[in-house]
Amino acid sequence: MTKSLSETLSRSMQDVNFLPEWTPQVYGTAVHVDFGVRVRLQEIPGVEVEQSFFDKDTADYGDPGSIRTDILLRNEAGDIQAIYDVKTGGAVLTSTRVKEIRDHTGAGSEVPIIELQVNRGATIKGITGLRHILGSVTAALWD
Repeated sequence: MTKSLSETLSRSMQDVNFLPEWTPQVYGTAVHVDFGVRVRLQEIPGVEVEQSFFDKDTADYGDPGSIRTDILLRNEAGDIQAIYDVKTGGAVLTSTRVKEIRDHTGAGSEVPIIELQVNRGATIKGITGLRHILGSVTAALWD
């Protein structure tokens, strides 16, 4: 699953270009939206995109006090198997955020929380309509 999600995020990274007038937050939101749409279109069993949680239960999107996971994977019984958090630019997942995710989702320490970090590199340009971004996606496991 991690490899598939990393490849999907890499495609989002190639298609969503940072524009000079964008703030890092706007760019991060654009990547998250593009990535979320791509994952939803794959219709992967057990995968939930941008699910909100409050007090160990699902919540409506944007409910006060709730947190939202980027990608959540459940098994056939409905138990959380993994949580993925996408970061762009210089943003990183912190131990405080990991604790907050665990507290709100009810995911125990046995559930991996995996940070998918977009690392942008050089952009090759020159031929009209051809652009290739040399970058990567790093997956970091939190316990």
